[in-house]
Amino acid sequence: MNTVQATANLKYLLTMWYAVDRAWRRLCVGLPEEGVAGWDAVSLDATSTGPLLSTLTRLNQPTTLQLLRWHAAWLECDVADLRPRQAQWIFALLVHLDRLLTADATDVLRTLARRAARLRGALSDPADPRLSSLNMIITIVAEYFEQYDLADRPRQRAVA
Repeated sequence: MNTVQATANLKYLLTMWYAVDRAWRRLCVGLPEEGVAGWDAVSLDATSTGPLLSTLTRLNQPTTLQLLRWHAAWLECDVADLRPRQAQWIFALLVHLDRLLTADATDVLRTLARRAARLRGALSDPADPRLSSLNMIITIVAEYFEQYDLADRPRQRAVA
């Protein structure tokens, strides 16, 4: 394969990857409607769909992990906010993820928990409705997936 073909193939793959990312983003988080300035929560929830069992059962582990990776990235980028529908998706994906983690899965979960902690730290109102969702994400990653150092109060491991 020559350089021109390789470049064309790479551009095609990147275009397809972007389209898939955008489609999942519309489904999980929603996209702003035409003419709406910024990320209006009402328009976002109207274009997103909650996690259905029929959808989750069709996801294999690599797809589940990729979706969690995208959710972590979406929390970091222009959607620097956790919407209720997105929190539902993250919880459902965490439940669907195998507890036996690969190094890649561990990295994705730790990144997600760190970004949730960063968003939680930026909240000024202790009664903010996003606080419970962010706490839950951090707790699931720390306790269920045994990433104890990410917990607010890391566990002391018992010495045998």
